[in-house]
Amino acid sequence: MKVLVLFILGLLLCPAFSKADLGGMYITSNNTDLVYNNAKDTIHLTTNSYNSTQDFVTGLGRYEDGKIFAEIQIDGKGDKEVVVYRSFVGNKGKHGGTYDITEIINFGVYEIWNLNNKELLFQSVNSYQRDFSKFNTLSAPRRTKGTAAYHYDFIIDDKGTIKIVNLSNVNNVFNLEDMSVVPNVTVAEDSIPDHQEGIYKFKNGKYNKK
Repeated sequence: MKVLVLFILGLLLCPAFSKADLGGMYITSNNTDLVYNNAKDTIHLTTNSYNSTQDFVTGLGRYEDGKIFAEIQIDGKGDKEVVVYRSFVGNKGKHGGTYDITEIINFGVYEIWNLNNKELLFQSVNSYQRDFSKFNTLSAPRRTKGTAAYHYDFIIDDKGTIKIVNLSNVNNVFNLEDMSVVPNVTVAEDSIPDHQEGIYKFKNGKYNKK
């Protein structure tokens, strides 16, 4: 349980940067768009930050806490690139005569945008957690709950070099009838991080792992 608490704290304590408003730029109140150039230009921020969240994004989910994390000259030309941070929270359920599934998801995502061509240069879902509860009369055990989660530190320097460190993940399923750990659980796809630890450098128009 200590590990799960750390994951939750990691989500809650994501960097508390000043509210997005640098150089005339701002993130809209619904946290979906980056507006700049005296409101003449708009970048539509991603709504598919993680492949398993699409149902949440289109249903009972929302992005929150939009912040401009940094402005950095990365490609060596034009305006500085902008690093944006947002969090996401959503929930969904499936219910039938023989089954009942409830899921809650939280994650934090960094995005690096080129303002001149409105290109997304890098995306990092550095903190992710899905909690679920399931009931199925046709399976054993019939009632389970669990967590699929991971977290890593996203660090970017004044040259735009990214460092991903301190990666950890959780993939647990419990039998609710006796709170025992369900053995031989297949690793959930969404507990596998979107990036591996290492250093990522921008070269020839894109980021690559060093």
